[in-house]
Amino acid sequence: MEIDHAQMRDKRNWVVGKVLAAQARMRGDKPFLQFEDGLPQTYSAVDAMANRVARGLAKIGVRHGDHVGVFLPNSLEYCYLWFGITRLGAVHVAINAAYRGHFLSHVLKNACCKIVVCDPALRPRVDEILGELPHPPQVFDSLAPLLDDSALPVDAEVSYRDLATIMYTSGTTGPSKGVLMPHAHDYLFGLGIVENLRLTQDDTYYVCMPLFHANALFLQVYSTLIAGGRAVIVPKFSASNWIDDIRRYHCTITNTLGVMTDFILRQPARPQDGTRCASFSGCRRRPASSPRSASASAATCSRPTV
Repeated sequence: MEIDHAQMRDKRNWVVGKVLAAQARMRGDKPFLQFEDGLPQTYSAVDAMANRVARGLAKIGVRHGDHVGVFLPNSLEYCYLWFGITRLGAVHVAINAAYRGHFLSHVLKNACCKIVVCDPALRPRVDEILGELPHPPQVFDSLAPLLDDSALPVDAEVSYRDLATIMYTSGTTGPSKGVLMPHAHDYLFGLGIVENLRLTQDDTYYVCMPLFHANALFLQVYSTLIAGGRAVIVPKFSASNWIDDIRRYHCTITNTLGVMTDFILRQPARPQDGTRCASFSGCRRRPASSPRSASASAATCSRPTV
């Protein structure tokens, strides 16, 4: 099923939960998300998980506009939480998984999270600074307690104008600043990739950047959702594993940033390196007449990427 460009341009549809629900209705059992070598999760399965998370959050008192911190490494759980939080109309607060001490305390004070969901390995960092917070959040170190038994749709009115995400700057010139991102803002990140890189339902995105940053979550996962494609998520970037992963998962597109491309190109040549693969930092529109791929292999990334 091809992309409905008219629907993509209707601002009323620029809401994460609406996009996911629409794709689940249209694509159902088509694979959407996969973490490393795990089983691919279909559009319908991810949509059901979003409903279960949203219902679970509602049961513990999370309401429209409440802030929910996500302090997790790359995982399917991160995506389920993002979809569930935003479907309820609550606000997803993305927290850098490397933060600890003052950096973590600053974000939690500034964001005023009602609850925080963290990885068990990161729980001690949260516990260390809870006493510094004027209004400590409720902390969960597992997704399981937040999953409702019912996957029925959630009755929540969410507008493209509503706040969807708070992402924090790197803090190079002072304390990290929270960037307030409405649903429309998040959607347009993804739509820009779909339109400029001509992403389609046949593409598979290789996601090796952290999901708590906009590049991975919006430019890659959200664009895949809009296009109806598949995204393969790995824990982190590895220059030595990069091309092997792309071949193994039959990925057609990926993003690099800054020095990542240089690290990749500095890897020693190997006999199996017959795949022609180019990845670019920065976005450049490909002429409509240019071919999609010049590779002799199914594992390619022949398009400019962000």
